[in-house]
Amino acid sequence: ELLERKNAHYLAVAKNNTQVFPEMKKFLVLLKENGYKLGLASGSSPHILDILLKKTDLIGFFDVVLSSESENIKNGKPHPDVYLEAAKMLKFSPSECTAVEDSKYGVEAAKNANMSCIAVPYVVDKPLHPSFYKADLLFENGIKEFKSEVAFNYVREGFENKN
Repeated sequence: ELLERKNAHYLAVAKNNTQVFPEMKKFLVLLKENGYKLGLASGSSPHILDILLKKTDLIGFFDVVLSSESENIKNGKPHPDVYLEAAKMLKFSPSECTAVEDSKYGVEAAKNANMSCIAVPYVVDKPLHPSFYKADLLFENGIKEFKSEVAFNYVREGFENKN
């Protein structure tokens, strides 16, 4: 019951306040235009993911959308379960994947899954939590500092080096 009430409250706020950051959308476009498969591995409920992806018109970018609340996911972030399952669904080994994360638990989950990680902290109060420094590419000042071309070049170079 508490989870349902939390989700309802979150959804009421998110429906009216969720925005797509232009640089992040540009990053998604660069990835899709260059043939990368994209997965969304989130701690949010499937219902919330569905509504927000449709509202923001981002649903078409993702080949896989997976929630930590899915029945085949035992543990949420910082455990790697949701990332490992997303990689499996995309038919990649985790070491071939790059996660983009905005939370310390997400960075920990990505690294625990043996994925590279781009961190774009949602909360940029200094000092940042030490987990953010485990990321392979860190935008310390969050979305204000995020550059789609920098992130895309990091992904492309990593992919080229692994193949």
